[in-house]
Amino acid sequence: MAHFEKVSRLTNLVQGRPYSPWQLLEIVLWILLIVQMIMFPILGAMIGRRLCGTASHDRRIVSPSPGCPDAVQLSAFSRYYRPSWFHWSILAKAGITPKETVIAVHELSLNARKGQIMVLGANGSGKSTTLDAIAGLISITSGSIKVDGIGGLGLYSQKNVL
Repeated sequence: MAHFEKVSRLTNLVQGRPYSPWQLLEIVLWILLIVQMIMFPILGAMIGRRLCGTASHDRRIVSPSPGCPDAVQLSAFSRYYRPSWFHWSILAKAGITPKETVIAVHELSLNARKGQIMVLGANGSGKSTTLDAIAGLISITSGSIKVDGIGGLGLYSQKNVL
């Protein structure tokens, strides 16, 4: 628009800018702007969901029953971090020893009642993995998780989601 004003002409979207080294129509730039305004938020949401979204299908939100004061129930919950396909296919063929499966949590069963404060253990005991699985941020290898549907469960992630 400034180029058109510089030569005292009205802005015309179906013409190129005056004194421009290329003859790209202004309407093309506006269309690209609109596409970016729509596509980047959608792409960002898709990437955010893939990296930090709810991934666990074995995590269920249940409606509370009067006889069960548990806010969270874990039954034989396990989470294993297996090497990626790159490690066991490409690197193994190249003669490099592939990484082993890391057992973060193995068959943990616990019931956390409403208002209860729990301590899960020292460094490396699977606290972050367990809390991420309860929140639904990661998928679980085996077992099940039931979360009270009323709410009151909060988690502050260790990574910057934005």
